[in-house]
Amino acid sequence: MRLCHPFPSRAQRPSARAAGAALACTAFLIATASGAAGPRAARAADRGQDRQPIAAGPPPSLTGLRGQVSALQRSFDAGRSRLAGLVEEAKLAESRLAQLEGDEAQAERTLALQLIMDYESGVTGVGGARSSELIAGLRAARVAVVAQATQLGTLSLERPQLTEQVLEEHGRLTGAKSALAASQRAGASSALAQDVEDERPAKAPAPALGTAAGPGTQGAGSSLDFPIPRGEVAPPATWSLVGGGVDIAAPGDTPELAVCAGIVVLHGIGGLGPWTPVLRCDSPIAGHDYVYYGDAGPGDWTPAGTPVSAGQTISEVGPGIIGNSTGPDLEIGFADASGAPLGSAGKPDMMKLLRAAYRS
Repeated sequence: MRLCHPFPSRAQRPSARAAGAALACTAFLIATASGAAGPRAARAADRGQDRQPIAAGPPPSLTGLRGQVSALQRSFDAGRSRLAGLVEEAKLAESRLAQLEGDEAQAERTLALQLIMDYESGVTGVGGARSSELIAGLRAARVAVVAQATQLGTLSLERPQLTEQVLEEHGRLTGAKSALAASQRAGASSALAQDVEDERPAKAPAPALGTAAGPGTQGAGSSLDFPIPRGEVAPPATWSLVGGGVDIAAPGDTPELAVCAGIVVLHGIGGLGPWTPVLRCDSPIAGHDYVYYGDAGPGDWTPAGTPVSAGQTISEVGPGIIGNSTGPDLEIGFADASGAPLGSAGKPDMMKLLRAAYRS
């Protein structure tokens, strides 16, 4: 007898712990920032050949320089405080996600036991009142996991951007302090050297939150990246519409790729295996926010709460029979906020988008 309900068994599913090391690194970096940039700034200020011509006009007064240093110091302190708060918030989000995943696992076990009791009592399907109540509770638990994983992923994206901003402010502050010290030594009548720049190479602006620099040609709401390397899949004529989405045959262990930039928010769907990832896209695709990858295997497992770029590997095709599959394949489709496949509400859109992405 096979007992199946709309949600997965979490056997062998690892817990998500992706952000801790990065957050600890950020805290150490900011705590030591005041000692790291100073020597570089001082060396740059002492090299006359690196200076640019100074515009004609009276040099700033000592009072003006002191005001500039004071303003930069306040800005730097505020940025460092924001970063410390973000690091702490991310730690709490990670802890909360682990707790919610534990609650979800407990709800699944309770439902499984109730289904067994219903079966032994002669109750057909999931028609029992207690079973219906437990299904609703489990769905709510999964929605909570998705929301928390989304928050953790968003914080993970914000952290490096804010870190870079704080370090840039620290560099400007160090330069202003060096200029003030030089002016004080030379006297109020001395010409001021230009503000010292950090010696790091110039960087391109960081991508805005919700965008990705990975491979792929994702369009805004009307296209997606193909979810498997094209050379590994069966031709489009063999694809089929199945219960929840589109079925594509591919060899076991083939990488599964993110169809959009977004955040992995959940794993496991009943009938599709415990490793099935659910991806929340930063921008909706054909009006849908969530994409599931059914019949996935355990390789290249990406923890919930992980931000990913379009085209980035997030899982793999299961090596054998996973869930209800009869062989290695990918069942991909749109899902709701609890990870449940939308079925007929999204299958036609997914098939059309996949064919377009395959030809591009």
